[in-house]
Amino acid sequence: MARESNRRESGRTLVEVQCYGAATRQKGPGQVSELSRHGALVSQTKILPVRGELVGLGMDTANGPILLIGWVTRHIDQGFAIEFDHLDPNAIDYIDNCAAVVPARRRGRPSGR
Repeated sequence: MARESNRRESGRTLVEVQCYGAATRQKGPGQVSELSRHGALVSQTKILPVRGELVGLGMDTANGPILLIGWVTRHIDQGFAIEFDHLDPNAIDYIDNCAAVVPARRRGRPSGR
């Protein structure tokens, strides 16, 4: 069995940030549960955008609101993943700050320390 490779260019950071998403004819709350400079995983949402659809996610942060805009790349149970189309400097700073304080998601089993 071949190992699954991580094709992402940047590591994912596990976060729990409430967001509000808007897609074609759909809008509603969700939670960003993974975040990187290239994309995000939105969970706990009833928004079901189609693959390839452009979606906007608004998040209130300690440094003010940010908007994440990206294309839907896949679906998960009660959510979806997006690849960012554009990030403004405030969003980049927020993502970098999260990555600095939250451990990145690792593949495989925990080390059992």
